[in-house]
Amino acid sequence: AFFCLLGEAALRARDLGAASSYLRRARQLEPLDDRAALLLALLHARRGEADKAVTLYLEVQERAPADKTAVRGLALVRASPGPEALAARSLAAAELFPP
Repeated sequence: AFFCLLGEAALRARDLGAASSYLRRARQLEPLDDRAALLLALLHARRGEADKAVTLYLEVQERAPADKTAVRGLALVRASPGPEALAARSLAAAELFPP
């Protein structure tokens, strides 16, 4: 949970390099941590990496079909016509993860 919190803080600060490092470490330590997976998916969305984001959102949905954050994240990816649009829309997606 510690690395997940650090990753979330770095993501909110728009330090994508640090966020990636922390969230990947969080996933190594707790591979089934949905919060870390969702934050990493948002990170990939911010980088315009739709395929990686979708993979993580679907992984969470398999474990928790009613997870609203995964549903919203998938909708965000679907509504974005390309990587640049996805990256721009995901910057405004902080509401997916209220503080």
